[in-house]
Amino acid sequence: MYFTSNEIISIDECTYNLNGDLTIKEVTNPITFTTIQWSHEKSLGLKKYGLLGKKGISK
Repeated sequence: MYFTSNEIISIDECTYNLNGDLTIKEVTNPITFTTIQWSHEKSLGLKKYGLLGKKGISK
């Protein structure tokens, strides 16, 4: 699973750091998507936080 979009979007007043591990911070910041490869575990994490299928995400 590859994410190739460099778009910046905001979701739920949280910062999702998708450059490596998925981390949630209690601050309002945009999200940057970098070119990375996700493991099955990380894709499950994205589903948990409702990120799959949103703008800037490749399934």
